[in-house]
Amino acid sequence: LTLNRSASQWVKSVLRRCAVPEGIVHVRWNEMAFSSEYPFLDKLDSVEKYEHIFHDEGYLYSAFGGYPVGIPDLEKFKVVLVVRDPRDILVSRCFSKRDSHGPPPPESNKRQEFLRDRAFAREVSIDEYVLEKSDQLLEDYNCYIDRLLERHSHVHVTRYEDMVADVETWLDQLLSYVELSPSQELR
Repeated sequence: LTLNRSASQWVKSVLRRCAVPEGIVHVRWNEMAFSSEYPFLDKLDSVEKYEHIFHDEGYLYSAFGGYPVGIPDLEKFKVVLVVRDPRDILVSRCFSKRDSHGPPPPESNKRQEFLRDRAFAREVSIDEYVLEKSDQLLEDYNCYIDRLLERHSHVHVTRYEDMVADVETWLDQLLSYVELSPSQELR
């Protein structure tokens, strides 16, 4: 679980590269949803309709840009929450949306919203973009606090800033928590 622009794609890649050789199936729901009519699960009030896709062993689910409410038996899962300084998230989102992130394909029902947000990012200053998007980011952080962290003590919270400052310690802590032991060569 993450907040987009917190190195979520890099962390997902690290976990995938360590998990798949151990026979763990990588489920990339958000990537599929981005390009299709399927919903982003973290945008639903509950994942009840999709709870059958969640299994507590043998699968890596990544990366959700928000908290999918209603995952059954969440206490049985190894849950990793990747966070970053919200100011940096908002600035990074602005540049990504404006310049680098590709839009969903034409057949995706998310394309028009993406293009509207891109147009907005290109029309306003970075300060205006950050101020406009800050309330939603605060809501996302509060959702993680209220619905995840206050209810589930087993969540491993890791910060982008810790990863950048000391990647070896960060990686050791992450891999220890998820109980993955990649080869030295892969590491």
